[in-house]
Amino acid sequence: MGIFSQERIKLRVYNPDQFKRRTKAYHLYVNSRPLLRIFREFKGNRSEVINREFILPYMAGRFDGDGSVAKDFYRDCRIVYGNKLEAENDFELMKLLGFQKMKIYNYKSARTFCLYFSRLETNQFLSMIYPYSVRLQKSVFVPRRDLIQ
Repeated sequence: MGIFSQERIKLRVYNPDQFKRRTKAYHLYVNSRPLLRIFREFKGNRSEVINREFILPYMAGRFDGDGSVAKDFYRDCRIVYGNKLEAENDFELMKLLGFQKMKIYNYKSARTFCLYFSRLETNQFLSMIYPYSVRLQKSVFVPRRDLIQ
């Protein structure tokens, strides 16, 4: 048995034919006041609660899944989001790592939000996520050693 007893855990599985889904989705419910307090503390004090060593692997996963950059690895570095809150959260995470020249654009017709990195910070961002990014490691991108922290 894990941390929680079976009575405190409920799992709902949504099949592709339900709610216009293309893939199977899982929704896990955990009835735990201590866990709820942790999440509320996290929401209020993100910068104090987050372990910074996990930001880069997380952002590499975001980039691998929904990010793109121009072929020259210099222009148009961005990550696409389905909602504004996720884009703003990642914007704040990158500010914790010292990034300052980012912008969030709202593309209303596509109903998406994009976190854009400045050309001045693109190489630094790509160099920092490179060790965790399967996509970058398979590409021609070679990180500059002087930018890796």
